[in-house]
Amino acid sequence: MKILKSSDHRRNSKIATTAVANLHWWALRKMNLGGGRRSLLNRVLFKLTYGNFFTFKPIVAPIQIRARSWDCGDYFAAREIFVDGIYPLEKLPVKPDLIVDLGGHIGMFSLLAKFYFPEIPSHTFEPCPANFRLLEHNMEGIANAVIHNVAISDHRREVAMVGMSGVSMRLVDDSSTGSIKVQVHRLDEFIDLSSVRRLLLKCDIEGAEFAVLQTLLDILPTDTCIFVEVHQGAPSVERLVKMLQPLGFTISVNRHIKGDAIDCVALRGGYAKTVLGDGFVPAQPVD
Repeated sequence: MKILKSSDHRRNSKIATTAVANLHWWALRKMNLGGGRRSLLNRVLFKLTYGNFFTFKPIVAPIQIRARSWDCGDYFAAREIFVDGIYPLEKLPVKPDLIVDLGGHIGMFSLLAKFYFPEIPSHTFEPCPANFRLLEHNMEGIANAVIHNVAISDHRREVAMVGMSGVSMRLVDDSSTGSIKVQVHRLDEFIDLSSVRRLLLKCDIEGAEFAVLQTLLDILPTDTCIFVEVHQGAPSVERLVKMLQPLGFTISVNRHIKGDAIDCVALRGGYAKTVLGDGFVPAQPVD
């Protein structure tokens, strides 16, 4: 992972090499594999070595992000966004009127979007309390940005949330061991899209994406760019195409496939002119 500098709360050192950053990535990835005593030992050793938090500045944008040294999810998200480039915002030919980040995690996408479009209002939604605390820290001082500690779906109620890492927390219908309670709302309770002409929407909500998109189909602006992570592999991409293609969207798939989770981008109106580059391939049309 390319990093300009990184400061650790315990070491207060500077990291300026890809090799050390990749060591972080490798160690955390190994730490998350398997289970039992070895996994627990790796977590403890890594936490003792690197501390609880570190701050990094990605080369692609002069923004500062605080992350957890013990949470693999933070590294996965940083690698996807700042190395793999799953959100090529610099290629968008149209400036949005509104930025909406569903599944804001600790704010990496929102910060990147505000770097490219600093004057555009943004709304970031993140239900996980631990993630939200870091999101608050990272978004502090960012102008015209609102953050919400709720989940977005097609209903309003309290539900359970479970997950191994902050980036993979998901909503479930019934409580289980290790679950937390979160509030779920509809997006239209917070945002009126009827007055928005150009929308930039990111939707990474661990399986609830189709429920949310279904509530928005009739009110999405003509000029809309949607970055969405779908699950269950190729069938979910086909489902996305069937949902959005009849509405005039073109759908492309990121080449960095993560098992059954696939990052897609849907473009319509002025955003349809976006040249995504080699990192994306067009999704197959569905008759």
